[in-house]
Amino acid sequence: MAASSQAHPGGAHDSAESQRTQVLEGVRHCIAAVLGLQLDEVAHDSLLTDLGADSFQFLDIVCRIETTFQVVLPANYSTPSRVSVQDLSKAVHRRLSSPSDSRQGALRASSILWSDR
Repeated sequence: MAASSQAHPGGAHDSAESQRTQVLEGVRHCIAAVLGLQLDEVAHDSLLTDLGADSFQFLDIVCRIETTFQVVLPANYSTPSRVSVQDLSKAVHRRLSSPSDSRQGALRASSILWSDR
């Protein structure tokens, strides 16, 4: 019985890594939807400009991400120049990890993303 009450070593790390993966996949889905791309065309290291995003599409992507994850991204995400998929994913993850934003945003986002199918 005592063994079952012990925390699994690395459990918090596994949970954080799982959230990072969920966020990255959610961000990729948002980008693919706005740009009309297949998910496999949106690599984590792709620059949004390389994916064909113009400034209006970039704003649409940011709004979709903010709505999906229920976060507000920093104002420096106002132009697609030199912004990668990973940059957006990291920004969302930082917001979800901060006490002022909802920690359940990624879980809500996954239910929103998968309900579109």
